Amino acid sequence: MVKNMDELYKLFYKGLINKDERILNDILDDAFQLIHMTGSMQSKAEYIQSILDGTMNYYSQECENLDVNLQEDKGILIGDSKVIADIYHTGKRNWYLRLKIAVIKKEGKWVFYKTIASSYR
Repeated sequence: MVKNMDELYKLFYKGLINKDERILNDILDDAFQLIHMTGSMQSKAEYIQSILDGTMNYYSQECENLDVNLQEDKGILIGDSKVIADIYHTGKRNWYLRLKIAVIKKEGKWVFYKTIASSYR
């Protein structure tokens, strides 16, 4: 069981890098939404499928900053990470990815509810 938000954030990237459907299904709420830098939106199923089918390939992640603001059963994480990825077949490159992640506690565990992606450099 994940003990803190730092572990949850790392586990999320582990799921992306390893294309681990079990981890992603466990961490992402059924109502999860990802809003990309472009403004386009993906549901949980669409996002996981894009990871599994190679539309989005994550190779590594190095967290540079993680801000956590939690209340009883909800909160916001803002994570800045240097990520090496090939997104939408544009080629493998460095991304300075900021994820603003709304988290909620469901059945005693934290899950990602909504994520907004942007860059920070």
